Amino acid sequence: MTLVTLDQLSHVTRTALMKHGAAEWVADQVARAVVEAEATGAPAYGLSRLEVVCADLDAGRINGHAEPKVTQPHGDTIVADACGGFSTPAFARGLPQAVEHARQTGAALILVRDAATATMPGFFTAQIARAGMIGLALADAGTRRLAVSLPDGAGGVARQFETDPRNLPADTGLPEAEAKTALHRLVSPADAPELVARLLTLGADQPRQFSDPVAVPDGLWSRAEQLAR
Repeated sequence: MTLVTLDQLSHVTRTALMKHGAAEWVADQVARAVVEAEATGAPAYGLSRLEVVCADLDAGRINGHAEPKVTQPHGDTIVADACGGFSTPAFARGLPQAVEHARQTGAALILVRDAATATMPGFFTAQIARAGMIGLALADAGTRRLAVSLPDGAGGVARQFETDPRNLPADTGLPEAEAKTALHRLVSPADAPELVARLLTLGADQPRQFSDPVAVPDGLWSRAEQLAR
């Protein structure tokens, strides 16, 4: 294993993405998600995806220069259209409008569409919590997933829970079967409040803390550095 700092991880990820066709601001947002995944113990959403993402950029399957379009078609719904680009920049563009609307009305729904490569749902809900609100994410990427983040009142995250077992801290005490099947019982958003309340009683009291440096498999780090050259 190779120990790398979060700054090193961010630099290599950003550089690789830009060399393979991502705009600088897009690379910033995607690298932020990669760093948070590695730093909080969810490597399945981290550096291991970089090679595939760079290949998709090279092949034109992902538009690295897409400019997301944010609209509010009706009511509490804000749509962040990624226009064939990444989900993280689209969410970043739509979040301020969603937060402002929620502050005025009490709730907002942000939908990210036409987006490539999702990261862990908790990456998005944690940003909502840091804005001082309860974040709830529902995602369907082959299997339904859910994440909940609660604010601590000081610009941080007080509690966080995710149903993807790959994203759970080792000490949650949550039965693996519960994590694997929770979202299969979520048949509509209307069912979310009751399920969320129950999951939070089972989940971790505290969100995972960032680790710096992080241990990355030697071969994975070498490939990432090659992509950045």
